[in-house]
Parts: sequence; structure tokens; C-alpha cells
Amino acid sequence: MNTAFRDVIFINDLTMFRSWLIALGIAIIGSNFIEDLGFLGDDGLRRQVFSPIAAMVGGYLFGVGIVIAGGCGSGVLYKQGEGQFAALVATFGFAVSLIATLHGPLQPIMKAIKSYRVSIGTGEDAITTPALWDFFGQSLTTKWAVIAIVIAIIIPIVLKGRPFAAGAKKGWSWSVGGAVIGL
Repeated sequence: MNTAFRDVIFINDLTMFRSWLIALGIAIIGSNFIEDLGFLGDDGLRRQVFSPIAAMVGGYLFGVGIVIAGGCGSGVLYKQGEGQFAALVATFGFAVSLIATLHGPLQPIMKAIKSYRVSIGTGEDAITTPALWDFFGQSLTTKWAVIAIVIAIIIPIVLKGRPFAAGAKKGWSWSVGGAVIGL
């Protein structure tokens, strides 16, 4: 995902971003379809409580960490496997930061910024883990209407990149790669 957004910003190339959008669209449709069929039991999808302050602070710190470490966690682990010592140092930094946040001196700060949560409604009827469609109503029809709107926004962006054009002879095309990851 880092590469997808980096390419859009720095070299004005939407290829990886379009592949990411295909994966996102397939994952949204597939996971909600599986949930609606009842395959996930009574709990359904494990939605997280929305804490906007924590999301903004965490997103900013994650972005700074990606820049300093030279990639996200999986990218750094890949580089570590190649034998890059700097990646080993970055992995150690990840571990120290994680322990300090979950169990150390940064834990009170984490709890404080996660304490502000968005919920819909009040009392016993409040939804503390809102999905996008919950803001418009909690019916199955509303859910799939919102998903259809999101997919309708994604489709023109993806199609503009000519996903069915013949690509390189080596490996998958970006559209096939996105579809496989989404599945």
C-alpha cells in the first residue's frame, strides 16, 4: 500500500493504486457477502471501535516510521531477509516501540487517545463499531447500497488504467495481481 500511494504522489503513476483498489473492492464485497451468508457466526466481521484521534495520531506516526525505516513492517522484514543490517535495526525499533506503547511508558498516552470514540445513537442502542453504512441506516439494503456506491467510485478509476490490456510477459498484470490479493 505504501508503494501504491508513493507512486501516485511522487511519480504520478496510478498503476499500483489501481491494483490496490481492485483488491479493496473485492475484499469489501467478499467479506460482507460471507458475513451476510452467516459463515462468520453470530459475531460477524470483527469491526474495530472508531477512535478518530487515535487513527490520526497512529497514521501520522506510522507514516513517519515508514519513512525512517525505509518501508512498512513487511517490507522491512523482506529487506532483513536479504541481509540488510539497517532493516534489522528497524525491526528492533518496531519491537521497542510496540512494547513501550502496549506495556510501557507510552501506554497511558495510547489509552487517552483511544478513549474518544465515535458511536451512533445513545444508550443500549448505540453502535460503538460503526461501519460507513451505519451512518445512513442499519438495514441490509442500506449496507449494500453504500457498498455499491463505493464500488461505483472505484470502477472508473480502475478502468481508466486499461486493466484488460496485454501487459508484460513476466508475472501477472496489475489487474490480475489486485484481484488475487482481494480474494
